[in-house]
Order: sequence, then structure tokens, then C-alpha cells
Amino acid sequence: MAALAISLAVVGCLCGCKDTPPDADLLTQGGQAAAVVRSYYEALQQTVLDSWEFEAAFSSLTGVAFGEPEQAGYASRIAALAARAAVAQRLEDVYSAAMQLRSGSDAQATAAAEGLGNALKAVPKYPSSGVDPSAVLGQATDALLGFLRNRSLANSNRVLTSLLEGICTLFTDESAAYQSVLSEREQSGQHLLEILERQKMVTATPPLHDLAARLGVPWNDAGTAQPQAETLALALTTVQEKRAELLDACASTETGILLGELAARHQDLVAGRAVNLDNLRRATAAANTCLQQRALLPKQPND
Repeated sequence: MAALAISLAVVGCLCGCKDTPPDADLLTQGGQAAAVVRSYYEALQQTVLDSWEFEAAFSSLTGVAFGEPEQAGYASRIAALAARAAVAQRLEDVYSAAMQLRSGSDAQATAAAEGLGNALKAVPKYPSSGVDPSAVLGQATDALLGFLRNRSLANSNRVLTSLLEGICTLFTDESAAYQSVLSEREQSGQHLLEILERQKMVTATPPLHDLAARLGVPWNDAGTAQPQAETLALALTTVQEKRAELLDACASTETGILLGELAARHQDLVAGRAVNLDNLRRATAAANTCLQQRALLPKQPND
């Protein structure tokens, strides 16, 4: 149904619609939003890499099998997320090229739109997800490529709107798969940490040193008994895990909101309504802040 809706919207445009080109504010904000979406998918790639690393270390310490099939699974997830990040990057390029188009140059805009179309066509199914990206994006992508070879990007707002709706739908439909990426890292990290602690390969002091540094004072290892240090370190680790969980949830929620807002603002333009970018700006800033703060947290159990 999503593919049919997108296809009908694109066909309607190709049959002679009159579009209003996005103004500079929407183009600028759209580019910033696309950059945050790219950062979100890049962060998920790093999360999968963390899980891969944790599982490999766990296997080395315990002898639990971790062979080619398991590693191929991690590689396929990273490749799928990289393809989605590439779509966001190409979307950034389209917004940037559209700004150039306003000054009369359409060659860069056509090249950027073709890059977006090719990136969309290269998006593979995400492992463990039942969503078929081609069913959501395929026909609209083909229409975009055909349309932009012959017309100005400034007159293609309806096509771009349909594509944004498709990208938003894909993100929403795959949100459970993205959550599983975050949950897996938490679980694999916890399993590895338990083995490291059991084999006395880690100490309780790093989180305590970090706490003292945030308070602006040095930590005195000699002044704290080991049982006390371990109890305090466990409490700090629990709080940090909760902080990471909240920031992950924030990044996912706000990225979904900004995609919905971006599509909605283009819909406003198609319908001739006033375009208010306040909610889009808020969601973009919030998602970016959560991603940046999450990146500053040490990953467990290595740091």
C-alpha cells in the first residue's frame, strides 16, 4: 500500500502538476535534517561493530562458537545500515544542489538527484526485518530518475515529497530492528563484562576515576577498600547504562519525528499551506544532541 501511494503521487506529478519550489529555509533545514539521519545510521553501524567486537572477545574467552556465519550476519547488518546512511547523504546532496538551482544551475541538481535515486535502489533488506525497501521506495525512485532527467528540481517538490514519505515509512517500519541493534550491544557487553570480572581481568577503578574527574577531584585508589569500590562501581555502571538507554531512545524517537516533520513540511508546500519549520528545527536539534551525548559515553566493557 505504501508503494502504491507513492507511485500514485509521483504519477500525478508527472502528468502535469504545478509545484512550488522549496524556499531557502526549507532547503537549509532539510539538509541539516538529512545530516542528522545520516549520523543516526552511522551510530547504529558503530553499535553493531561494538556487538561484533564483544561477541568475538566472549568467544575467545569462553570457547563459545563464533564462526563465519555469525560474523557474516554482523557484516550484512553493517552493510544494510551503511546503505541507509548513503541515502541520507545523497538526500543532503539534493538539498545542497537545490540551493544552487535557485541561482540557475541545474546540472548539479540533476546529478545529485540521480545519486539519491541510485542510493535508494541499492538499499538492501535489513536482516531480521520483514520490510522490503524496494516495495516502499522502488517505483518512486524510478519516477524520480526519469523526471529529473528532463525537468528542473525546483519543479519536483511532489516527487521529493513522495520519496521523503517513503524514507519515513521505511524508518518507522524498521524501528523494531534498530531497537534490537541497541539491545544486542547491551546484552553482549554485559555477558563479556561478567566474564572479564569473573576472571579478574578488569578493575572497578575506571568508572570511579571518571566520577571523580566530573567532580573535579582526583580519585584515591588507596583510600577505598576493594569491596566498597566494586559496589560503587556497579552502581555507577547501572546509572550509565540507563543514561545510554535514554539517549538511544531519544535519538531514535527524535530522528523518526524529524523525518515525519520534513515530509509534512513538503506536503504543506504541495498543498499551498504555510510552511512552519519550528517543530522540524526542534526535532533535528534534539536528535543531534542525543547522538552527540551518546557518542561521549564510554562503551562497555572496554572503557
